[in-house]
Amino acid sequence: MADTSNDSSSAPELLCFSRPECELCDVMRAQLEDLRREFHFSLREIDITGRAELEREYALCVPVLELEGRRLSEGRLDAERVRQALARHPGSALP
Repeated sequence: MADTSNDSSSAPELLCFSRPECELCDVMRAQLEDLRREFHFSLREIDITGRAELEREYALCVPVLELEGRRLSEGRLDAERVRQALARHPGSALP
């Protein structure tokens, strides 16, 4: 689990449900880092390994990206959908 925040409580927090040694998770993480050029947000990764409830919900579709309980992407990043969600969120604008 990693917290790659931008040190701001007003920034939206994206949750990424993932697991170790997941190539799609690595790809999504890199794409999210690219989005940091456009938006201010924190990213919290949650390892589903060994957590029965999370494994039941996410095992077949990791990585899963959520914002405020709303699923934005699973498997592959839907960059446009993430952009739209972040653009609507106060605190995501870069200075």
